[in-house]
Amino acid sequence: MNQDLHKFNLSKTNSGVFVEPFYTRVNLSTFNINKNYEDISIEIPEFILKEKLNESYPQLFTKKFLAKDDWQARLKDDEYDAYEEVKHSLEERALILNTAWEPRMWDEEAAYLCHLLPFKLITETEDYELLSLSGCGMDLSYKLEAYLLLVDGSYDEYGYFAKEGIAYFEKMYGEKSLVVGAIKEMLLNKAV
Repeated sequence: MNQDLHKFNLSKTNSGVFVEPFYTRVNLSTFNINKNYEDISIEIPEFILKEKLNESYPQLFTKKFLAKDDWQARLKDDEYDAYEEVKHSLEERALILNTAWEPRMWDEEAAYLCHLLPFKLITETEDYELLSLSGCGMDLSYKLEAYLLLVDGSYDEYGYFAKEGIAYFEKMYGEKSLVVGAIKEMLLNKAV
């Protein structure tokens, strides 16, 4: 029967039956976060929170201050207000599309490098490690393609990278971006 498959106009897809899909799409509305906000928490990685605090309020949050182990316990009123503002902003960005992606392999640093926002959704019954596109209004799937390539060393045969190669990421991120450099380095290491 296999020899005769070429006679049919069939397209390839990953059913998930034989190969586990890399991403599971998660509809965040099923958690009813606004109504269940006391039972659900969103955890942004500390390194991202620190970076955004330093970017937004460098006069309050110097790298020296943020490097201390007890920096959160030492917050004064104005610092605490700024901290809450930045944290809330990141949480909103994580939930912006009401959709997130749960990858089979979790790497917060690689996700952030790919301009995704990694976050944990913690419920009473389960914790989820999710990726948010942290934006809307255009096709941002290139971020997910870059993450798949960097973390798993594989690519979707139907994705844009399969069609355009590294030029696709150079166009989307910029030729000199850190993520393009990391992808090129990974590809060179795979070629050896």
